[in-house]
Amino acid sequence: MAARALKRSTNYNQSLKITYIVFGGSKKVAKNTENKFVSSPNDRELIAEFKQNPIGHHSPELQRLLNKFRGVPMEDKFCLLVIKPNRLWQLAKTSGMAGKQVQKLPKTFTSQSDAEWYVFRKRWKSLTGETLKP
Repeated sequence: MAARALKRSTNYNQSLKITYIVFGGSKKVAKNTENKFVSSPNDRELIAEFKQNPIGHHSPELQRLLNKFRGVPMEDKFCLLVIKPNRLWQLAKTSGMAGKQVQKLPKTFTSQSDAEWYVFRKRWKSLTGETLKP
């Protein structure tokens, strides 16, 4: 006997569209993986744009790409910690759990641009599997 959906709602949880279907009081979750990031030929120009200007205003196309990076789940996401304002940054990874500290990694930077470019490359690799050259 097929279950009948009583209620259907869609929430946008970070970059993954999730549809909740309620069956007689219990919630079933169906994940839509169509939103998975797919690299396009235009992304090469966007990568070069970010490398040239990692801090500040970006073109709408680059902003779209950066929003994809920022929209992935928080667990094991690379980030930067400011150790000394405008002088020293440290690489870290998020835990994905509210209230839990980030994991500090040994890599540090004396240039914010270099730090941002490093994180961009790490996030690109995690989304596409491709390693970008420094």
